[in-house]
Amino acid sequence: MIRIFFISFFLFSSNLHSAELKPLMDVLEKRDMNDHTTILYTLQRCAGLYATGWDHLLDQNPEGAEGLKYLSTKFRAHATRFVKGAENISQDKLFNDIHEGSLKFQTLYTDLFSKNWIENGAYFEGTWIEGDLLVCNDINNYLEDF
Repeated sequence: MIRIFFISFFLFSSNLHSAELKPLMDVLEKRDMNDHTTILYTLQRCAGLYATGWDHLLDQNPEGAEGLKYLSTKFRAHATRFVKGAENISQDKLFNDIHEGSLKFQTLYTDLFSKNWIENGAYFEGTWIEGDLLVCNDINNYLEDF
C-alpha cells in the first residue's frame, strides 16, 4: 500500500512540475530582457532544452545528439561567464549552481517530451516546445555573433 501511495505521489508531482513550465516566449514577453535574472533564466532554460534533446536523440542519431550536447554546454558556459564577478561565490560553486539549474529545466522538458510521446508519438513536435526551440536557436545565433 505504501509503495502504491509513493508511486502515485511521484507521478502526480512529476506531472505537476510539467504543468508549471510555460512557453518560453510567454515568459519573455512579460520580463525585461535587460534584467540579469531573465538572461540567466533563459540561458539555463535553453541549456536544459538542448540537454533534453541530446538525451532523447543519443540512441537514434549520435552525431546530432553531440551537437545538442555542445549547445547545452555552450549555454551553461555563457551563463557562468554572465554571472562571473557578479556574485561573491567560488567558480566551482557558480558552475555547479548553473548546472543544477539547467538540470531542473532538463527534467521538466523530459517530462513534457515523455507525455507528448505517449499522447502523440512525437517528443515535442506539435507543442509549444517548438517555439522554445526557435527562441533558443535565435539566442544561439546571437551568441555566435557576440
